[in-house]
Amino acid sequence: MSKSIAQLMTRDVVQVSPQTTLGQCAELMARHRISSLIIGEHDLPVGILTERDVVRLLSQNAPLDQSVSALMTVKLVTVPAETDYRDAYHLFVLHNIRHLVVVEDDGRLAGIVTETDFRRNAGVEEFIGLRTVASIMDQSVLMLAPNSRVIDAAAMMHSRRTSCAVVVEGLKPIGIVTERDMVRLYRHRAGEVLIRDIMSSPVATAEPEHVVVDVVQRMQIEAIRHLVVVNARGETLAVVTEHDVVKHTEGQYVELLNRIIHEQVVELELKQAKIDELMLQSALTESEKRLRHLQASTINDKALLRTLIDHIPDLIFLKNTEGVYLGFNKACEGFFGVEESAVVGKTDFDFVNPETAEFFRQKDREVMVSGQAHINEEWVVYPDGHRECLETLKTPYLSEQGELLGMIGISRNITKRKKADRVLRESEEKLRSLFEMAPLGIARNAMDGRFIEANKALLDMVGYSLDELKQLSYWRLTPDDYGIQETLQLRALEKSGRYGPYEKEYLHRDGRRIPVRLNGVLITGSDGSRYIWSIVEDISERKRAEEEMQLASMVYMNSGEAMLVTDADGLIITTNPAFTELTGYSPEEVLGQTPRILNSGLHDRFFYDAMWQKLNNMGFWQGEIWNKRKNGEIYAEWLTINTIYKDNGSCYRRVALFSDITDKKKAEEMIWMQANFDPLTGLPNRRMFNDRLNQEIKKAHRAGQPLALMFIDLDRFKEINDILGHDMGDLLLREAANRLSSCVRETDTVARLGGDEFTVIVTALDDTGSVERIAQDILRKLSGPFQLDNETLYISASIGITFYPDDATDIEELRKNADQAMYSAKHQGRNRFSYYTPSMRDLARKRMRLANDLRIAMAEEQFRVHYQPIVDLNDGSIRKAEALIRWQHPDRGLISPSEFIGIAEETGRIVEIGDWVFHEATLQVKHWRQHFRADFQVSVNKSPVQFQNDETLYRGWIAQLQNLGLPGDSVVIEITESLLLDSKQIVNDKLLLFRDVGIQVAIDDFGTGYSSLAYLKLYDIDYLKIDQSFVRNLKPDSSDLVVCEAIIAMAHKLGMKVIAEGVETVDQRDLLLAAGCDCGQGFLFSKPLPAKEFDALLSRLSLGPVDCAVE
Repeated sequence: MSKSIAQLMTRDVVQVSPQTTLGQCAELMARHRISSLIIGEHDLPVGILTERDVVRLLSQNAPLDQSVSALMTVKLVTVPAETDYRDAYHLFVLHNIRHLVVVEDDGRLAGIVTETDFRRNAGVEEFIGLRTVASIMDQSVLMLAPNSRVIDAAAMMHSRRTSCAVVVEGLKPIGIVTERDMVRLYRHRAGEVLIRDIMSSPVATAEPEHVVVDVVQRMQIEAIRHLVVVNARGETLAVVTEHDVVKHTEGQYVELLNRIIHEQVVELELKQAKIDELMLQSALTESEKRLRHLQASTINDKALLRTLIDHIPDLIFLKNTEGVYLGFNKACEGFFGVEESAVVGKTDFDFVNPETAEFFRQKDREVMVSGQAHINEEWVVYPDGHRECLETLKTPYLSEQGELLGMIGISRNITKRKKADRVLRESEEKLRSLFEMAPLGIARNAMDGRFIEANKALLDMVGYSLDELKQLSYWRLTPDDYGIQETLQLRALEKSGRYGPYEKEYLHRDGRRIPVRLNGVLITGSDGSRYIWSIVEDISERKRAEEEMQLASMVYMNSGEAMLVTDADGLIITTNPAFTELTGYSPEEVLGQTPRILNSGLHDRFFYDAMWQKLNNMGFWQGEIWNKRKNGEIYAEWLTINTIYKDNGSCYRRVALFSDITDKKKAEEMIWMQANFDPLTGLPNRRMFNDRLNQEIKKAHRAGQPLALMFIDLDRFKEINDILGHDMGDLLLREAANRLSSCVRETDTVARLGGDEFTVIVTALDDTGSVERIAQDILRKLSGPFQLDNETLYISASIGITFYPDDATDIEELRKNADQAMYSAKHQGRNRFSYYTPSMRDLARKRMRLANDLRIAMAEEQFRVHYQPIVDLNDGSIRKAEALIRWQHPDRGLISPSEFIGIAEETGRIVEIGDWVFHEATLQVKHWRQHFRADFQVSVNKSPVQFQNDETLYRGWIAQLQNLGLPGDSVVIEITESLLLDSKQIVNDKLLLFRDVGIQVAIDDFGTGYSSLAYLKLYDIDYLKIDQSFVRNLKPDSSDLVVCEAIIAMAHKLGMKVIAEGVETVDQRDLLLAAGCDCGQGFLFSKPLPAKEFDALLSRLSLGPVDCAVE
């Protein structure tokens, strides 16, 4: 069956104008994965740009910004849509082209046909038969080395007019580069890139003995256009392209036609010779002549009938009672693509699928059984899968005696009509959907005003249901005072077929008026009736806005706003006093002048052109503008210009209202700066940082590049701030911000989140290793000396680093990751950087679970207090003990204070826990004073966080001691050195409160901080506790011993006693005793014990002093 080119062509053609740049064309071809672009003007094709053209452009390094009109192929080969596909292919071969442009009768673009379309849809298999790849392959293959440049490959492909190049090592194919690849490479200006970096690999291959039909199917399944032909060793022999397949189709088709014509000519010649021989062998009698004349007449009649039947465009066929074809006309031959002789004697089962053939057979039987003609639609599915719809009239075929001989069928191909019906139906459905879903009101009215149709938007607008509205006319919705206007609009409708747009009001069902804007058109229906289609827009909001603007104008005029009025020519005719006050010009100086007298020169011609265009089109303009006063001062103003029109619609006056907004703009700029930048360092603040991070993540996502986020915390900055004051701290922060900014590029972002916390966003990372170099640079520069006023200071920094998108894609997750990595750097010793790892998140979750468990630990009595004795080194007696908290977790068992005290401080629960420990310790010290020693003391550790709490809590402690009848010296409060450095009044007040009631104070872990003598003298300190880090490696002649001796001597000079922590050996005890240390505490004497076990320890002590650990 013959096909027209319309059945093969691609209708969705990408079309550009001649002014389109080559870069834009390449972008479109790469994005749509198409082999050509049509260049058109007014829907008429004027040129074409193909992949082969782009290869040429790449080889010539043609600029991307050049217009396509200069380099397109303008010699187009076009065909009508009804052209037979075989004739169309002749044009492919004749003109040596790979693209054929299909046009409508008026020359407009209808579609395009490529070799791919021909190969997919034209049924090339029937012409190729069982030919092998070797018979069609192209052995002039272009082979390239992997290190060839793209531009050189393009030049060779262009010169040899080949559609691909095979990349080889030796002779074995390792990749392929096609014209489609060159389009993408030209778009990215990748001429200097090496072929090995862009080639497609692995390569699809075939062998010479493979059948071409299989190759065609493989191309279609894998959507490829090239195969490399290899030998048994895998070496490149040739290539097979789509062009090779289709090119050899033409030769096979012509060969087949020639063979058929030759056979028919030979047969006719043989028949004519036989006739001549018979005519010579016998003389015809007169009767024979008459018989022959009669036979000839009959033959002529049959020939005439046959000619008529063959020239009828409908399909006519004849079957016997068994469904066997007896014959059909030329239209059938053309439709089915086979000759009559190939069909006669066969049934439908030989041509279509069994289901369709059985359907045909059933319809044939119904006609022959009923004896009546039937008309039905029949869809025919052909072996190649395509379908055609036939409208068929079938009637019984009877002999002269009335005997049923078979059935005659007349069919008409109505496939196009069915498709057109479907398209029409879909179009009607779309229009109905648009009608129902449109936000504007739409209605159809009869010429007498009756409503026939209305959509939901209009029904909602007027408050009626559709049934109710159909009972009304257009005039029922129109107030009486619009009568004249409506009459004029109807006249316009009758004259031009349109009315509007114009504004009026509708009456809502509840009686209120609704301002609307209408457009209408007069339509004549298929029945000849005329209707009015209207589009109705509810402009209530716009009207309300206009009223507000009018009110605003009145407010401006009465509140000192500057005003000037010009005539239609733009000459100033009046000003108000505020104008003179704002501009400095008196009315006499500006009357007759144009407003250009105020021009500042800061706006270009395009600004004023746009202003006047809007003024002329809409009569209104409003916006900011910079003008100049009489004294030359530039100022910003908010300007509103309105136009007053004459009755005929021409401009009468223009009124300008304006006010000075210079201060407002400065204030807005200041507010914006304050809202987005840190006033101390000038860096972006937290708000701006979040915005920048959000924007940079979007850019990184689009570009497919990672970014890094750094959190930077200055180590021990608080100590410097507390010791040297906030002014010095501010100077340090400014200098640190400058050093940070010098470590990154201008495209990166440095921000200060608050305090001593900074962030850095490093963008467009081609190499994530560069982040480490930046971090090292930051650490190096921040560890250098800071010369501030007369002080030289040293600090370091802890840096946490996380990457987008490897670690997280969410902003909040990235911040958490960087924060966790920064804390990890601090815990590792500070002055370093740490990359985020998933284990940090696990640690954070663990801390969060502990924080949650802390909420109920107190209520469920999970805390315990253990006591470790403090031994008098001189006599071995126990007069003191340190209260140490333990957490008996129901699931995790005993949890060390080092795991949860920090969390308790962060969450503030340390206050409640510390209060509980104090009360437990005072109850226990009362017990021990009553049963063992009247001067027994218990030391209780207090967190710095507790000192920030309300003083009421501590007064509760004093009340507790009083209620128990205990003196203040029964308790020792242990604090850290860092607390003494905090000069806040609340700390001073609490230490004074303890002193006043006799509670003693000990400095815990002495020697690990600043160990400032000034602070020791400032406060009444009773005990110094030497940190165990000095005791752990204590040996004769060691530096640790020197430190311990110095601390002991200093403490005794200041009237303090010394307690050594972490005493674990007898040698350590002896060295400390020899140095004059008063007391010792450690596992040498005892581990921390529960209260009952501590009771037992004190009971045994009554038998003698403690020399070593007591279990």
